[in-house]
Amino acid sequence: MKTGFAYPTALFLLTLGPMLCSFGTAEAGFKIKTSVERFHNPPDWKEPFDPGALVEKVLKKTIGREQNFRVVSELDQMPPKSEPAPTAREKTANGTQTGGKENGKAMAPMQSKPSAQMWIQGKVLTFNPNSAGMSSESNGKGGRVPEIAVVEVELQIHNARTQKTVAEKRFRVSSKEGKSPFDPSHADFDDPAFRRTSLNAALELFGGDAVSFINSATDGLPFLADIIFVDGKKEEVIVNVGANDGVEFRDQFPIYSLRLNYTDPASHVDLGEFYTQLGAVKIKEVRDNYSRAEIIAGADIREGALAVAQRSKAEAKPWWDYHGILALTNDYPVMLEEYQNGGPPEP
Repeated sequence: MKTGFAYPTALFLLTLGPMLCSFGTAEAGFKIKTSVERFHNPPDWKEPFDPGALVEKVLKKTIGREQNFRVVSELDQMPPKSEPAPTAREKTANGTQTGGKENGKAMAPMQSKPSAQMWIQGKVLTFNPNSAGMSSESNGKGGRVPEIAVVEVELQIHNARTQKTVAEKRFRVSSKEGKSPFDPSHADFDDPAFRRTSLNAALELFGGDAVSFINSATDGLPFLADIIFVDGKKEEVIVNVGANDGVEFRDQFPIYSLRLNYTDPASHVDLGEFYTQLGAVKIKEVRDNYSRAEIIAGADIREGALAVAQRSKAEAKPWWDYHGILALTNDYPVMLEEYQNGGPPEP
């Protein structure tokens, strides 16, 4: 089974989801793997604390509370410890694995590219713990003058598969809700003294605004995962998503290959990405960060292919929905036609 179609990136991602509504049987949803990179500090930054690290940390903390995303790190991109690393023969020239066996043994599943579906990065433009420039101790009348913290950040969301920008936005927030003055030696979210500052409050505001934007910008994105291993008989695969990503036993995924920068041969215009359907797989064993699946359709599924699904799994239908039955009573199945005509006959 092979079908091919070409779409610009945004259009494909927004339209693929509805096509996949039949692949999912649980009420829960999948979580998009998200990598938050270190943000660049403001130009010529010379202060003893690191604004980029603070912005990165508040984003990881805020995104991590969302049900739609899972923040991943380098540790999530490693193969299971029980699996040996691939030999040089098991790798192709571009660093990805080939299928087959080495000395009669199945090769180890090994992920050779980042596991994140999207990554977030950017730069800090303004980072001022006290833009008022006044002492926070006293206003000369016996009252405390609160610090006014100002934070301005440029944020970008990137598609890790296509290396293209999904969305970007500039944020500017301020706060004077701090109860204590900012001390550079306590510039850490884990420090109680920092959590009482206006700067901490401003960063929390930024985190909330940023996550709202990320949710909105990625609302139409399907759930993607990588096929990282195919057995020699092409009966079973390993997918680099597991229970931590919302995957469950018997979930099914259509599998696609992805060709980047599909070009119109006549106009030489980049038409976006070209996706070719290769088959489908069904999950048979779920681990925390990866799953084993059986191939249920297609003979051309290979390592590096994409498993794709709608973000929200479709709720399982009761069996009577497939037989024209509207509901079940204690004594009688109410058929749709009877309901429309006033219900079942009197006993």
